[in-house]
Amino acid sequence: EDKLEWALSLPYDGFNVTSPYKEKICKFLNSFSGDVLPVNTILNQDGELRGYNTDSWGFIRAIKMARADVGRVGIIGNGGAAKAIQSALNKISRTPRMINSRIAFNEQTRPDGDYILKDLTGIINCTPYQDFNLDGLPESAWVMDLGYKDDTFIKNARARGNFAFNGMGMLIAQAEESQRIWNS
Repeated sequence: EDKLEWALSLPYDGFNVTSPYKEKICKFLNSFSGDVLPVNTILNQDGELRGYNTDSWGFIRAIKMARADVGRVGIIGNGGAAKAIQSALNKISRTPRMINSRIAFNEQTRPDGDYILKDLTGIINCTPYQDFNLDGLPESAWVMDLGYKDDTFIKNARARGNFAFNGMGMLIAQAEESQRIWNS
């Protein structure tokens, strides 16, 4: 609450939040826009707070910039960003997707379970963890990590021959969308 009061005292039309505040701030909002919670962008209109989630929008822009095939995409994680990405994929692709927690992913990629990876056209890491076994993932599949730099996950994917990219493009697209919301 103290951080929210501080943010509202600033002379701005809005602000962004990230984990762990994406969910915590929802109870202070007057309304929501869109179909995905939690939120990461707040619009302050004369003390009325409206929440938006720009993760979906940013992800779609990043995927289009990367020209990534969204045929069958695996999502590692089950937090707010993973939910937003699932929502985005539902808008731009009609094929099934799987959502995994970090523990489930590592269990499904053991030698007896790598068939789950072999059918993917892409995989997205929506967690801060980097220790995923990508054995079984086709070289033709793309790999994305929502982090803003090339960490171990990205480097390991590139070493395997996969096209891999980080979340910087998504972050920039989210910033553009936040500006559009605040300036509308």
